[in-house]
Amino acid sequence: MENNNQNNQNNQNNPFRRRGLVTFAIWVLIIGMMIFMVTNGCSSSSVKEINFHEFQSEYEKDNIKAVYEVLGNGTFYGLYRSNELDASSLPEKADFVLYIDNNEFYDNMDTLVAN
Repeated sequence: MENNNQNNQNNQNNPFRRRGLVTFAIWVLIIGMMIFMVTNGCSSSSVKEINFHEFQSEYEKDNIKAVYEVLGNGTFYGLYRSNELDASSLPEKADFVLYIDNNEFYDNMDTLVAN
């Protein structure tokens, strides 16, 4: 019985066994981070930043399906008509982002809509 306890104690104190557990834990962490990056991190990389001139051109061609305003900071996310998603997917899955002062955006939009 004493020999059995001694073997168990030797296995627990074995540096190679501990190193194997640490290596396994690191690999699990790396794989978990890669899965997170693939499922969450890549969605925003396809958002194209456009200026108001580009937005105006697409709007006049009737290529804009929806626009989502982030209140108070002059950020507008949008979808093109060619995208099968609807406005409820904004801003997480936008086709483009436009950074412009809120008042300037609405002043320009008033002019666009009046034409």
